[in-house]
Amino acid sequence: MAHRPFSTAHQRLSEMADPLHFGTVGGAVTKLIWFVFGLVLTSLSVSGVAVYALRLSRDGGIATAWASAWRGMGLWRWPALAGIGIALALLPALFQAAGGD
Repeated sequence: MAHRPFSTAHQRLSEMADPLHFGTVGGAVTKLIWFVFGLVLTSLSVSGVAVYALRLSRDGGIATAWASAWRGMGLWRWPALAGIGIALALLPALFQAAGGD
C-alpha cells in the first residue's frame, strides 16, 4: 500500500490552514500583522475590564476601579500576570525567528 500524506479532506485543510493560523505564511510582515491584531484584541479585553471595574466603583475613580478589578480576579491574577510576563519575555525571540524566514 502506498503512503498517502493527505488521506482526508480534513487533514489537507488542516495542513493548509496552519501557516495562516500561526502567521508564518508571509514571514515577518504577516507575523507583525498578527501581533498588531493580537494587541487590538488584548486592548479590547483590558478596556472591557476597565469599564466593568468603573461600574463597580463609580465613586472611587480609576485607581479604585483598577484595584477592584485586580482583587476581583482572585488567585487567578498571579498566573495571568505570569503569562503576560512570559509572553513579553518571548517577544524578542519571536521577532528574531521571523527575521530568519
